[in-house]
Amino acid sequence: MSILSSVALGWFGRRIGDWGGWIAAFVGTLVAIYSQLDPGGQHAVMESVKQIATGRWREIPLGQLVTVFGVVSLVWSQRKSYKATTTPQIVTPQGDKVELKELTPAAQRDVTATAERAPKSTTVLDMLLEKLNRNR
Repeated sequence: MSILSSVALGWFGRRIGDWGGWIAAFVGTLVAIYSQLDPGGQHAVMESVKQIATGRWREIPLGQLVTVFGVVSLVWSQRKSYKATTTPQIVTPQGDKVELKELTPAAQRDVTATAERAPKSTTVLDMLLEKLNRNR
């Protein structure tokens, strides 16, 4: 059950709607715009895609670069969010965030013991599974 209630799986679950929505909206918008273009405009779009794919990105108009920058910034922010969610962090009394391996062995034992004594949070999945098991 630990895999079903893990932080990483929770992050992926939250991102399904986020990324799915972004991707569907982005692709849907592109398809709608592309389908409304005349054949000359569609040819220009395909030429821009070929320029990006072949490394001639310096020839691309500024408006297309802004769109690419937006997609890259979205991917970057999601990567940072994932990293912040899955990286174990410990806050020292001085207020610094450190990882467990950066602490002394004695401090590592103290942190581990404190974490083991902490009350375990109940996830929605845990509650559902408990209810299903009671009904059997």
